[in-house]
Amino acid sequence: PASRAQFEERGYGRQLLFYDVLLRQALPMLRPERYVLSFVGEEGESPIEQEFTFMEKDRRDLTKLIQAVWAKIVALDFTKL
Repeated sequence: PASRAQFEERGYGRQLLFYDVLLRQALPMLRPERYVLSFVGEEGESPIEQEFTFMEKDRRDLTKLIQAVWAKIVALDFTKL
């Protein structure tokens, strides 16, 4: 991916946010300020780095979604949210 939009389209930002939520739940003493994805270039391309930071609102929204999905799973409710 060459642009920030491509990173987002491919879900890398959302995946990092998910990892951020997991990390903060597992190790509350850690509070990362940013995440950096580094992609090595191939066939002569230069390496690409993208930096991500997340707002607390993003974490809360994803946490609510995770909780809603989990509740549906344990209830064996496979209808859409």
